[in-house]
Amino acid sequence: MPRHRKKTEPDRVLLAIKTATFLAAAGLVTGIVLLVNAGAEPPAAANSGPAVPRISPSPPADDAPPSQSGVPTAIAAPTLNTETANIVASPPPAPPAPPASSAASRPSQPRFDFAEIGDRCDDPGAFSVTRDYEPVVCARQQRGSPRWRAI
Repeated sequence: MPRHRKKTEPDRVLLAIKTATFLAAAGLVTGIVLLVNAGAEPPAAANSGPAVPRISPSPPADDAPPSQSGVPTAIAAPTLNTETANIVASPPPAPPAPPASSAASRPSQPRFDFAEIGDRCDDPGAFSVTRDYEPVVCARQQRGSPRWRAI
């Protein structure tokens, strides 16, 4: 009759079950903590922004000061660390400069030359497009000069 000896190494199945149980319990506790904290109010300091100035209602029309029509006003930048700005009348803008009359005074834009499949090209490995916006590449043939080929 064989003698039963005590195992010297732990049972792997039992160890795996214990580890899985621990991880499931830790996940459940984490989920509960997240659900409890989800409804909490955020701290007031994190949610507060800059103070909003109050706008006073305008006076009635009969008490209103006469308006200066046609004079633009500019708002000067507020002084540092304050929330107020001074509104100052600015001079009228200068009239726009007349447009250039000759086409020669405008800089010309470079003209784009579309590639033609089968035409010669200068730079092997270069990419371009045809008039139909089909991509082509400049490739060297087995014999002869490089030509545009469809990709």
